[in-house]
Amino acid sequence: PVRINVELGNTSIPEVPVAFPELNCDLILYRNSPQVRKLLSQWAELYLEDKFGHPHDQGLFRYLVYNSALRLCVLPPEWNYREHMYRDDTVILQNRFALSDYVNPKKSVLKRFWR
Repeated sequence: PVRINVELGNTSIPEVPVAFPELNCDLILYRNSPQVRKLLSQWAELYLEDKFGHPHDQGLFRYLVYNSALRLCVLPPEWNYREHMYRDDTVILQNRFALSDYVNPKKSVLKRFWR
């Protein structure tokens, strides 16, 4: 939802165009290939080395994916929903406070307002 997260003092990484967004790394599906395993290993190693001085791992993930030959697909919001409310077609819900309403839609107060 944010191009570059600057809330915690992060800055843009000059080697990556601003048009290439910083991704939320809460949920990553990947093909288990040698190239992906290499990227994930680099990500862990360089994050621990604090390569860019970012307090979270998203800037470094952005840098590594941009500089790789890997393909990337971002799930649309209805598949990976992070907000307070959710949609009827939500597949992955990342809001634990809405979980009981999601599991029990007949009892949900939130769903009445969302439709």
